[in-house]
Amino acid sequence: VARALARHRRPPPPSEEAQLLGPDGRPLRPKKESLPPPSKSPTASGGSTPTNASKEDPLAQKVAGVERDFSKAVDAWLAQNSDTTPDARERFADHLTQQYMCSVLDALPSTDAVRSVRRRVAAKIELVAAGVREPAPSPPKKRTAPWHCPACG
Repeated sequence: VARALARHRRPPPPSEEAQLLGPDGRPLRPKKESLPPPSKSPTASGGSTPTNASKEDPLAQKVAGVERDFSKAVDAWLAQNSDTTPDARERFADHLTQQYMCSVLDALPSTDAVRSVRRRVAAKIELVAAGVREPAPSPPKKRTAPWHCPACG
């Protein structure tokens, strides 16, 4: 193994620049020096710098819009049909599945943003079909006393 590695680590000839050799022994072409991509400055775009990459990703923006539209449709239906029959809830869940999951979200490429929205939409459709309201997010717990390490005392 050491001899094989030594063959690929030949010292460059003294008259030439050092050349990197590929696995087949031929010299590799030198890479062109490239400049880093221009960064968007807050003044150039007219706004503030985004806090995460999803704000610049058009697919993530589209998926977020689909999720907002879905939530508005579900909230509007639940406001009008709060005490409806299980059959009506099931039909509406089928309608949501067809309209949002099959028609819109399945057509999008599978990225992390799309997968997470698909999971949330599917979970909410299941809640609609079961007749269960989405639980309200719990507020963060506040500590009443400063934290002390149990091992140290």
